[in-house]
Amino acid sequence: MDVELHRHRCIYFDVDAVRRQERMSRPPRLIHLLAAANRRVMAIAEAGIEDLGITTSQSAALFVLGERGPSSVTALGAALDLGQSATSTLVQKLETAGLVARTDDPADRRAVTLRLTERGEAIRRVAARRANDLTRRMAHGLTPEERAVIAHWLKTVGTNTDAGLPPEDQESTPIMTSPIVTDDIRTTTADGIMEIVFARPAKKNAITNEMYGAVADALEAAEADDAIRVVLIRGEGGDFTAGNDLGDFAKIAAGQGPAVRHVQRVLKQLARMQKPVVAAVLGQAVGIGTTMLLHCDLVYVARDAKLSTPFVGLALVPEAASSLLLPTAIGHRRAFAMFALGEVLSGSEAAELGLVNAALPADDVVRAARTAAGRLALQPIGALKATKGLMRDAAAIASVMDTESKLFFERLQSPEAREAFTAFAERRRPDFTKLG
Repeated sequence: MDVELHRHRCIYFDVDAVRRQERMSRPPRLIHLLAAANRRVMAIAEAGIEDLGITTSQSAALFVLGERGPSSVTALGAALDLGQSATSTLVQKLETAGLVARTDDPADRRAVTLRLTERGEAIRRVAARRANDLTRRMAHGLTPEERAVIAHWLKTVGTNTDAGLPPEDQESTPIMTSPIVTDDIRTTTADGIMEIVFARPAKKNAITNEMYGAVADALEAAEADDAIRVVLIRGEGGDFTAGNDLGDFAKIAAGQGPAVRHVQRVLKQLARMQKPVVAAVLGQAVGIGTTMLLHCDLVYVARDAKLSTPFVGLALVPEAASSLLLPTAIGHRRAFAMFALGEVLSGSEAAELGLVNAALPADDVVRAARTAAGRLALQPIGALKATKGLMRDAAAIASVMDTESKLFFERLQSPEAREAFTAFAERRRPDFTKLG
């Protein structure tokens, strides 16, 4: 039995038992999540076409023929990723049901092609309509960018699974796309604590899409790594972060934004982090620089720090579930003034309102945050996770975040947003009154 002595108390405990308990408290493995999702989707899909007298495999064949037109048996099998025997059986059942018919291939008299019969086309249209309804149901609350990421990721999972992995222990290795590397985000890990640092001080640590991707990668890795017990987030230099890089926002408003906006990955991962997150805030904490603090478990700020959420002034809406969490923390009127009028809270005011744990001299903030993170790292991680889970309504937060995300993206492409970012670039005050 692996036994250790607690560094502060003369108490012996079974480390192996503790590690077993921690493993039991981990989130479900990826393969289990995929299997569970597949079972639910297939059950609903099969029930949705039961009255048509076809199976999901048969409906898939009808979809292929409907999209591609007459096709050979071999081409149909390739499109469905079926072997020759399975394809022949499938085609035979479709023919017996009167859904497909064979015709001579005009390009090769020795070959035949499959085409939809009139009945097959009618059933295909009904099945397609129901499949589209299921797709909308599955994608509810996801932005187009998130759907694109999921589609790409699922294809990658399939490719990786076919290719296989090296014969090594994959116990704590997360399956993910290649990590995003940027000098503007720095991470270090020591004593069970991962520090994530916004390292773009020349721009007051304004966060670009690339930086969001690197932060999301770091958070996901920290949650998956048993050696990491706490995450600490801070900014380099005199500011926490000036919020979203307005240059990126301007590109999106002009319809030239990136295919994938990683900010949603960051927000959703912060909201579902089971491990404790600590923040150290100096100087400016604008927009997401303030709203992300609502998902941190301990926050230490400089007395003269400036917390602000000026979303309306940029023709946007709150994000990170802050439309729920900020009024809950400081009251509706104070929160509305921050959102709509851009009112700024000092670090001292934030501490008085209970929005942060403590307001300290600037030189003491990072030290206090690291001390707190160190204390958390010594606590039983299973109990920490359970306590954090009890204190937050994850379903409500996720629902509000999805609603905000959809509106935020719509607002980014609005005429008001284009005026806001054009005015910023031209160093003038925006004139929203001319837009009605």
